Amino acid sequence: MTPQDRSERLRIDLIHAKHLEKNKLGDPADRNLAVLLPPSYHRSKTRRYPVAYLLHGFGGSAWSWATDFSTSAGPKWRSFVDSVDDFMRRRKCDQMIIVMPDGWNRWGCSQWVDSGINGNYAKYVAEDVVDFVDANYRTIPERTHRMVAGVSSGGIGAFHVGGSNPHVFGAAGIRSADIYFEVTHVPWLVSMVNASYPEGFAGPISGNGNSWFCYGLSAAYSPNPRKAPWYCDLPMRSPTCELIDDVWQKWLRFDPLVAYKDYLEGFRSMHIYTDCGSRDEFQFHLGHRILHERFEKARLRHVYEEFDGTHGNKSNERSLRTLQWFSSVLPGAKKRKRK
Repeated sequence: MTPQDRSERLRIDLIHAKHLEKNKLGDPADRNLAVLLPPSYHRSKTRRYPVAYLLHGFGGSAWSWATDFSTSAGPKWRSFVDSVDDFMRRRKCDQMIIVMPDGWNRWGCSQWVDSGINGNYAKYVAEDVVDFVDANYRTIPERTHRMVAGVSSGGIGAFHVGGSNPHVFGAAGIRSADIYFEVTHVPWLVSMVNASYPEGFAGPISGNGNSWFCYGLSAAYSPNPRKAPWYCDLPMRSPTCELIDDVWQKWLRFDPLVAYKDYLEGFRSMHIYTDCGSRDEFQFHLGHRILHERFEKARLRHVYEEFDGTHGNKSNERSLRTLQWFSSVLPGAKKRKRK
């Protein structure tokens, strides 16, 4: 995108989220909202567009999608907004509005779920954000023209936001999502216990990313308003690494391998896309394979794609693939393709 394109079509709005008010962590209820308008947006004052709501991962923010980034595996990549702008111009996907909410919190990410401690992030996306976008941009304000999608923490967020709000979203893109907690999350908890020894738990540990994960997930999955200043129950004992069953069961209720049963009815009215890299460092691909099998057993219509990659080394191209898939399930897509 040229500097002029960015100034005209990449918007950073400030919205007030009533569902994040008075959260125990003291995180702000006023949030940035990044909005990318499609290349054709200013050419017509009447055309309306479908909307893709994209949820960032742990440690991200609304602005993360718009910044250039690089990885140790390759050269510097363009920001996602530059990539998707080029994708639309080359007609690889439909022209659409891209909305990128802010899910950051004190611990790094809210997991995009409703919590009595963090605030109600699923309601914030489905109500505060969607209402604002429909009121301020030329959207097609119908569930059939809305997708919620995300990667990693944003992937499990899309699973829960979409599954609990099928009346708002007609499609969900669940990408490299946190899943299969017994295999993928227990090692993080063990790492935190070892890093906390011998003092025991006293909050996230500087330099130990797993401890930040664990406190963030606990605030989302097992909040406890009586336990200041962390306001959560951790599901593992120190120093023995024994799981605390009643707390662990609270966590498992958010694991897609368990929670999918609660969302099946809603998912049946939606288009569902899932993907994961076959070399995901967090082993999320194992859980995605199981979820695919369970979806098939439940005869739930969905698309599952497993690609040769790690957790994040193909983030841009897989996000673009999700937009391409969304274009294919929009009303009238087959008719447009025939033309």
